[in-house]
Amino acid sequence: MSAFTDIIEKIGPPRAFGPAPVDDEALEAIFNAARVAPSADNVQMWRFVVVHEAGRKAALAGAVPEGSRALFASAPLLVAAMAEPWFVKGSRREQPFFMIDVPIAISHIVLQAAELGVSCAVEYEIDEGAVKNAVGAGKEHRAVAAIALGKQEAV
Repeated sequence: MSAFTDIIEKIGPPRAFGPAPVDDEALEAIFNAARVAPSADNVQMWRFVVVHEAGRKAALAGAVPEGSRALFASAPLLVAAMAEPWFVKGSRREQPFFMIDVPIAISHIVLQAAELGVSCAVEYEIDEGAVKNAVGAGKEHRAVAAIALGKQEAV
C-alpha cells in the first residue's frame, strides 16, 4: 500500500480524546496544510479560529449536535472553521464557493492531522449563531464547521 492509503485508512473520529494537548509544531503543520488547499480564484476565504479557553470551548462544543457534544467537550482543542463569504461571478451564475472551499481546506487538515497521529472530528451540522458567538465573529463571517483535535484516548 502507499503512504497515502495508510494515512486515509487512519482517518475516522476518535471514540474519545485523551488529555494530551496538540503541540504547537503539529498545529503549525496542520494549518499549513489548510493554507495550501485550492480555492476558487485562490481567494482562500477560510479563517480557522483555534479555541483553547474553557468557557469558549464549552460554548463551541454546545454548537454541535447533541450526539457529538461529549466528544467535542473532551477534546484538548477546538477550531471554528469560518469563512468570509465571497462569490465568484461567472458567465452563468454566482457561486458561493466558500461552502465548497472551506470543506476542501478541512480535508487537508484531517489528512495532515492523521499523518501526525492527531485525531480529528468534524461537524458541519452546527448552530451557526452559537459558533459565531463562541468565537466573537462578526456579521461578515459565516461559520461552516467545528473541528475537534487531540490524541485519541487509549482503549
